[in-house]
Amino acid sequence: MGATDRRDSSAVRTSKLYLGADAAYERRLRDSSTCDLANLHRLSQRASWGITMGESAGIDLDATVTALVRDCGDHFAAQVAAALIRRAQHRPAEAEQHLARARALVPADHPWAYLVPDEQLWNEALQPRLEEEEPGRVYRVIGENLAPGAVFGNRGVARFLRMRSGELVYLNPVPLTDAIAEQVRALGEVTHVIAPAKYHSDSVPQALALFPKARAFGVPAHQGYPKIAHIPFAGYLDDDKPLFPDEIDQVTMRGVDHGDVWLIDRATRTLIVTDALFFAERDTNTSAQFLSAFGVFYAWAWGVFDRNGVPSYQPAMWSNIGEYQASVRCALGHDFEHIASNHGSWRSIEGDGKATLAREYEWLLALGKLQALGLLGDFVRRHPGVFYRLVKEQIMAGRGKA
Repeated sequence: MGATDRRDSSAVRTSKLYLGADAAYERRLRDSSTCDLANLHRLSQRASWGITMGESAGIDLDATVTALVRDCGDHFAAQVAAALIRRAQHRPAEAEQHLARARALVPADHPWAYLVPDEQLWNEALQPRLEEEEPGRVYRVIGENLAPGAVFGNRGVARFLRMRSGELVYLNPVPLTDAIAEQVRALGEVTHVIAPAKYHSDSVPQALALFPKARAFGVPAHQGYPKIAHIPFAGYLDDDKPLFPDEIDQVTMRGVDHGDVWLIDRATRTLIVTDALFFAERDTNTSAQFLSAFGVFYAWAWGVFDRNGVPSYQPAMWSNIGEYQASVRCALGHDFEHIASNHGSWRSIEGDGKATLAREYEWLLALGKLQALGLLGDFVRRHPGVFYRLVKEQIMAGRGKA
């Protein structure tokens, strides 16, 4: 980890479970919990990664269910975790049993009550469709990236940004139907496909097949990453050479492995982020379409459930905290007033986006090198196996770049 421009003696207090929140915030939740809160989150975090990454995460999901029931069985959140695991394992009867138990246990006024999905959310099948977000400028499709045979995936939002020339930029590809692709072609010609973060490239090959005149661009973190070797990227986003210098600004998040490149759409004064910052959008008509039962659980497991914030796995991805802080400061130097998310709405934050971003990152910008290492150490203590795999992957990517 690289040095920061702040001395390590600066007092930065943040909950390790809920990064950016103070100790009192965590204490209030811990005092009302029916089991050890840290262990509940640790097991739920293992569930979230085991469900999404399967055997590659090295997580035994059956053992995780056993531990959840044994250690936290009287907590509704543990029962939700177990229900999601069993459903992911194609064991629906057991999933329903755990879900029924969660519904019986949850107090109606608990701040996590929304974690227990109702029948509509539990049984919802996403129906992708093309919608206009910003008249004449921005169009979106909400999609779910599902591995073969998987029940749950990550819900993402693809956007088509119309440039002044009329060409379309396809940002953050998701699986598209032929019918939706035809609707997009009616809007204009897709000339650029952008994968805006390291782990957002699964649908790039399909995008190039649907829009054969387009060129694909990745992010610097894609270079050397073995899992994208099959994708014919024409190049990688470069802050000094933006693709559309008068229309879209670019800010690469350096020093952190998720590899976000934030884009600022000048026409709408909107900053577009991907994995660096989570938005707890819920309980409103505008945000419901971005939610899934698993997505709500995933954000909660990593400490973001009633606020915008940084997931608690992120310290394991910090390679140079000073570079990361400098990247955030660079972004804050740009002109924007709204924040959009490639996992959420075009108005995740409306009107005071820059002030909100500065507030959400205040604790991180004040973090010293030793404090960052302390947060990393806490993650390693909770998830040594996952951390080992992450480091191994980063070493392989480094060799690929070389």
